[in-house]
Amino acid sequence: VDNSPNVNTYIKEYFDNDKTKYLPLRENMGIAHALNKGIDFAKEKRARWLLTMDQDSSFSSDEFAEYKAYINQLSKSLNSSAIFTPIHGVEYLSGKGDFEVVETAMTSGNMIDINKIDEIGYFNERLFIDSVDHEYCYRVKNSGYRVYRLNN
Repeated sequence: VDNSPNVNTYIKEYFDNDKTKYLPLRENMGIAHALNKGIDFAKEKRARWLLTMDQDSSFSSDEFAEYKAYINQLSKSLNSSAIFTPIHGVEYLSGKGDFEVVETAMTSGNMIDINKIDEIGYFNERLFIDSVDHEYCYRVKNSGYRVYRLNN
């Protein structure tokens, strides 16, 4: 979901296909609105997970395949999971283990369990950009679920 005023012709040409969909909104209505459009599309397609990214975020193909496989494995044993998040930036995690529960996570790189959206709710569109991610994580926790950071 692209909430910028212009259509990104490069992304549209190369990434709008059978496996991915480019959804340009043609205006910036806030990150929460764009995330909610992505949730609606994922639910419509009966997806299990929604990957949330920012314009300056990226995974290599190998990293993403490993990330996805690990989440599929962990989600079978961690029924309390609603969000899996990667390490962001230069977080130093020596001795922390493969994964841990965290209070909040920034939006970029998260895998959100679509099956839990109806219980937790959508992102709060009254918040334009700041605190959208943290507010959602607090609702995850208040709904009895957890945010897991994958430390590897």
